[in-house]
Amino acid sequence: MGVAVVLMSLPYGVQMQFVSDPGPPMEFVSFYYSYFSVMPIGYANWFPIITVLLSIAVLLMLVIRAVKQKKENNYTVKPLMICLTICIIASLCSWLIFNAVSVIGVIVLALHIATLALQINYKKT
Repeated sequence: MGVAVVLMSLPYGVQMQFVSDPGPPMEFVSFYYSYFSVMPIGYANWFPIITVLLSIAVLLMLVIRAVKQKKENNYTVKPLMICLTICIIASLCSWLIFNAVSVIGVIVLALHIATLALQINYKKT
């Protein structure tokens, strides 16, 4: 999750497409922003900031659980799984609604899915 948060801070995470010139040959220009940027929020794309905030919350919960290191301390698994599921859904909704997929976004989604799979495995043990 630390790698995912670092990748979200890069300026190539969220792709936004704009029409370059009005007219019959519609040409789109793509701009890339960080997940932490307020520019996507200004264009009603709230999904990246939701993903960032929940990813930071997941990272903090993982750090707290690692510091305590008690196996019977299983209270953070369910909130982690819920936050990760919302992060995955928010990333997919951002791509589907705004038709903008970036390489960094795909890597962040893959890291979220991997972390969710590890949490499911942790819950079973």
